[in-house]
Amino acid sequence: MAEHDGPGWKDKIDRFSVWRNELTEEAAMLPQTLADLRTTIQDLRKVSARLETATKGLEAIVKVAHTTGIAPAARQLDAVATEMEAQVRTITENVPGGGLVDKAVSDLQKTLGAFTSLLPQPPDEADEG
Repeated sequence: MAEHDGPGWKDKIDRFSVWRNELTEEAAMLPQTLADLRTTIQDLRKVSARLETATKGLEAIVKVAHTTGIAPAARQLDAVATEMEAQVRTITENVPGGGLVDKAVSDLQKTLGAFTSLLPQPPDEADEG
């Protein structure tokens, strides 16, 4: 019976040793992991602020569209969307977790696309198409 207990005990000690080594390696990387996480959170806050600003700008454009007509607002909306795309490309390429931002902006673009598709076209453009 002593022979049977020996290999099982040794196996448990070996597994514990491997687990301890892995845990030590992870603990050694923890400060850098936390620093990366803090940086990502700061970057996501900046992106969130930019998206909030862009949303406010879009709301202002919609108000302008209702009071002055669609064409100027559509041009402004297109310019804002182009600028947002450029910012998102930069963020996606340079920020950890940029893919999440990319998805959020993609969803926003789909919403804008749905909105602009509902806008009436001026008579001269509608006659040409």
